[in-house]
Amino acid sequence: MTDKHYYGNYEVVEDRESQKYVATIKIHNMVKKVVMQDDALQMLAQNDVLPETVVHNIIKEPNLLKEQVIISGANLAQYLD
Repeated sequence: MTDKHYYGNYEVVEDRESQKYVATIKIHNMVKKVVMQDDALQMLAQNDVLPETVVHNIIKEPNLLKEQVIISGANLAQYLD
């Protein structure tokens, strides 16, 4: 399932698969990807947190927005506020 929305000036295209969630973030000529693995998605679901919330947190902190961000259960906490 693919969905597109805007967060500020950022275009966010989300693609949900059974085992992962991929968000492609576009602004100007830059394209960044956030990949959430299944264990992180399960942890988010258990705590009623949407993957979009994590993506928005990354956008709000430019130092977190790298070429590709891979989020697993082990590093999920650093992306939550």
